[in-house]
Amino acid sequence: FFICLIVFFLLSKIVVFFLKSLKNRSNISLKVSVKNITQTKSITPITIMSLGLGVTLLLTLAMVGTNFKREVAKTIPDIAPDYFFIGIQNTDREIFEQSIKSMDEEVNLEIVPIVSSGIVKINGVDPRTYITPDNDSYWVIGNDRRSSWVDEVPSDNPIVAGKWWDLSKPEKLQISLDAKAAKDFNVKLGDIFTLNIYGREIDGEITSLREVDYRDLSINFAMLFNPDFANTIPHEYLATAKFNDLQKFKETKLLNDLPSLSIIKISDYLNKVTDILNKVFIAVILISAVTIIIGLIVISSAIMVQGKVKEFQNLVFKILGFSKKEIIFSSIIEFILIFFSVILIAVLFAVIGSYYVIENIFELVWQFDLQVLLSLSLGIGLVTLILIMLTNLKYLSPK
Repeated sequence: FFICLIVFFLLSKIVVFFLKSLKNRSNISLKVSVKNITQTKSITPITIMSLGLGVTLLLTLAMVGTNFKREVAKTIPDIAPDYFFIGIQNTDREIFEQSIKSMDEEVNLEIVPIVSSGIVKINGVDPRTYITPDNDSYWVIGNDRRSSWVDEVPSDNPIVAGKWWDLSKPEKLQISLDAKAAKDFNVKLGDIFTLNIYGREIDGEITSLREVDYRDLSINFAMLFNPDFANTIPHEYLATAKFNDLQKFKETKLLNDLPSLSIIKISDYLNKVTDILNKVFIAVILISAVTIIIGLIVISSAIMVQGKVKEFQNLVFKILGFSKKEIIFSSIIEFILIFFSVILIAVLFAVIGSYYVIENIFELVWQFDLQVLLSLSLGIGLVTLILIMLTNLKYLSPK
């Protein structure tokens, strides 16, 4: 906030300095507008700071909101599965797979084994004694997590450190860990996790670290085990399905065949999230609008304080033969010069701020949206110009 305030204050000084250095201004309206901006008692600094802060806030929140909504409402549904299937028993795996493929032969079906496991110790020490709940990866140790195992490195989980399973040690538990969790816990290759699996404590060695992207809602795990060891553990299956034709999926028939199955429809949850985001987006836009309105009130108050000066100035212009049209045009030019300089800096702050929030806080993909910036900038500019002209209206006909 203070950085923005200082930048916009400096901007006001730069604008004044730049306009003072301009020579050979032949247009009368331009001369008047430049004189109004650069005079000693000008409200240019107040206008630029008040308008700049409000516009920056609105553009930043708008960019954050549109990027977030795009990810949830468009990008994620395009790549996310249609359904999650939970609680597939060992004996029902083939029945489940056959049932799904009989409905849609082109379905993208992924079935993985899962087992509940809780991290009891890291290198012999209870991690809850030194890892606090505000740690980004605390969820990994907070409760029992579902873990899985695969023979090959998942294509969307590239290894960033270590090696894949050591097949010469099938009797030893080997763990491939989410690289971010490892960084957050200060865990390195070769460290030992003690896991609670069905009431039994088992030591496992961290043999590799993976870059895991949870954003596409596909099946991902913080911990993967080596199959040679994990296949001996009692387990069930988890599955996802993305249908070529969603209408072919018959939920009732599947539940009749497998009554213990739990089905989660991803679109239902995404719709709920989108609805919440729409409400939040409206709320932040309203808050930003209030900020801009407060800024406009400050500007209007400053104009009123200058009222006598403005009225005297316009009277002089009238005596000198200026038409009302030329006086109005000079006010418009004055506003355009100020607003254009404000928008350039506000857009820069909005792009930097929204990029940081989306990429670093939400860890989503940021995308520049020119349409949002242009429409909001033009809208704010038009409304502000109208309000300023209405405030100046009574000073246009001095007597």
